[in-house]
Amino acid sequence: MADFKEFMFESQTTYNFVEEIGRGGMGIVYLAARNAGGVIDYVVLKTLKSLNEADERALRQEANLAAQLRHENIVKTYGLESIPLSVLPEPFLKSLGALSYAQQSDLSGSNKVRRLNFRNKQSAGVELSPEHHANEASLLLLVMDYIDGINLHSFHYGHIDQSTLLPVPLAAFIISRIARALAYAHNYLIHRDISPENILINTQGTCKLSDFGIAVASHQKPDYWAGKLSYMAPEQVWNQQIDERIDIFSLGSVAYQILTGLPLVEVRSNMSLQEQIQLISQQFRNGLLPPHKVRRDIPETLSEIISKMIAIAPTERYQRASSVANDLEKRFLYAKGYGPTNNSLATYMSMFENKFSMYNEEQVEQLSFLKNERGEFQLKRYIDPSFYTPEGLRLLEARQSDAIYQKLKAPAETPEMVITTREQRVPYVKVRYLDNVLEALLVANKPLIIGSAPGSTIFIQDHGIEAQHCKIQRTGEIVSLSSLAKQDVLINSRASNERELREGDKIKLGTHTLFYIKQTRFPELAPANIVNLQTQFDPKQVLNFREFAVSLSPTPDQYTKLAKLTEQMLANTNLSELKQGVIPTALIEALQYLKAGSADITLVVRFIRTPVRIIIICKGFSEKGYNSLLENFRKHRERLAIALVQKEDTSETTIDPNIESDLLESAIQAKQPPAAPANMKKEPASEINFEVDFDSEAYDPAIIAATMIVQGFDRIEFKRDFLEIELAVYL
Repeated sequence: MADFKEFMFESQTTYNFVEEIGRGGMGIVYLAARNAGGVIDYVVLKTLKSLNEADERALRQEANLAAQLRHENIVKTYGLESIPLSVLPEPFLKSLGALSYAQQSDLSGSNKVRRLNFRNKQSAGVELSPEHHANEASLLLLVMDYIDGINLHSFHYGHIDQSTLLPVPLAAFIISRIARALAYAHNYLIHRDISPENILINTQGTCKLSDFGIAVASHQKPDYWAGKLSYMAPEQVWNQQIDERIDIFSLGSVAYQILTGLPLVEVRSNMSLQEQIQLISQQFRNGLLPPHKVRRDIPETLSEIISKMIAIAPTERYQRASSVANDLEKRFLYAKGYGPTNNSLATYMSMFENKFSMYNEEQVEQLSFLKNERGEFQLKRYIDPSFYTPEGLRLLEARQSDAIYQKLKAPAETPEMVITTREQRVPYVKVRYLDNVLEALLVANKPLIIGSAPGSTIFIQDHGIEAQHCKIQRTGEIVSLSSLAKQDVLINSRASNERELREGDKIKLGTHTLFYIKQTRFPELAPANIVNLQTQFDPKQVLNFREFAVSLSPTPDQYTKLAKLTEQMLANTNLSELKQGVIPTALIEALQYLKAGSADITLVVRFIRTPVRIIIICKGFSEKGYNSLLENFRKHRERLAIALVQKEDTSETTIDPNIESDLLESAIQAKQPPAAPANMKKEPASEINFEVDFDSEAYDPAIIAATMIVQGFDRIEFKRDFLEIELAVYL
């Protein structure tokens, strides 16, 4: 085997600065496109201000260690780049020279989640190639992985902007993930700079600790301290010997802030550094109020864990970060056997982005751990004096400069401001026909009758379902379910004859699942934002709008125009080319069913873009058109059910969950209907030979249409009370 020990080669990498995304004590933070041999990836470049020789050596040593860290909850550090100052544009140099260590800002969008559109990202026009120039002053750049999402500082203050705080379980989950990161990292180094700004949450809900390697370069910057004193351990503040336990204290102070809304200690920016240290020292000597004695909704078990993290004496603190994570997980997060995950945090983030105005039963199900002891879904932790203890209110009064105090006092000073925006949400019952196909029915004054009789409000033709099986009715604000048959109904896996429903309740009837949820509706669109496809118009007029609608007649020409418009809108998303190709065709297939043979109707198709999905709302069709499309999905469900029975009887392997794709492929591949296996139950021939496996000359177009629509859209919701269909595409 060849020996490559002495083999080396140089590569050329260029960085194209896309935009500034923040600035802080150590420099400006840029999003950059890294081009390595024509392969482009997005990274973060952190510019570091001039360091003396000793600090630069220490930084390189620390960055070398940081680059070796490989952990799910740590932002990957790739290394340092050095750019000669002589090649930097003059405006770039001026922006660096204007930096103040005490000045920090996050340009990610006013406490919003960042979502990078990598298909449509424009460059800022500054392209740099790292080069080595001996004895020439250079700018150091720390190269790190780009995290699409939000930092905890912005996440926390984004909640305060909405008069809320992070839910307790999700706040504890974030802290537990960072504790796991520290448990790993402490085998190699101390972070020294744990703060909300350095905790990132990506759009998949993964929490990541950032800025390893930078803290060592900041220890001699007194004005940098001014921004981070709130999170420093006492031994740091007092310039005593430090070890890994300072990171545990700092993480505890972060937990304290996101749970109570208040920083652990007060820091006043109008004071000198020495005065600030004296103020903080006095607060340490006076003792720190446990979290549960600040807010009533913080469990004592969790409060005990946080209090141990922020013990003033290092010997009384947790000695290892792994112990913090273990206690958070075993004693609090998963003590009941279930709790938050990355997926549930990602779900919550998408709801936060939409200001909690619209969410569905899938999201509620992901966040079922937010139900209280009475089974009520508690999505928001409101900033309200009633949630604070008398000690907590006194602490708030003493911290009048804090944002949360200003939020609490704002209504008294300006009565027109409302402290808690509590939406007018109305109750719905939703029945699931397929994994992503549901029908929503408004719970109003008239009871909803559920049964197998054709006249039932919710018609379920399933084994064991009586003609009139049960009913759901509303009395004032109370919605309840009661059985009409001589059998109990399964609600959240518990049998019940009659029960008041709580948001998020799941009702099982045969093979069907029903959900109870409260929702708001999208407000009606202004007529000025509705474009008629029969007239000439420039698509650019509407494609930049957050929402718009088109009206059209169901003709081939106007279908083509709609398909092209949809294609153009999808082209600016990160969706795959395959998905972009299927969605316009699937939309037209759905409209074909909705027109139900009528040529003289006017369909209205409304497009709404949110940060996480595109919603297409179809209206203007008749009840016949509504039932035509819904019935096609019901038949599709029956085909799938029969196909599953056949697979169970003919195969010993696990049933393929992608059976819908199998049905679509069978239209092309299969030539003869399969023979019924000998051990298969005798069923009517029409149910066994359900035309899933068919040849190309005798296929059922309904199968192709239903499968295409189901595969094209991530969610399809029928709204009977408003005669509209909502089609959603997840971005």
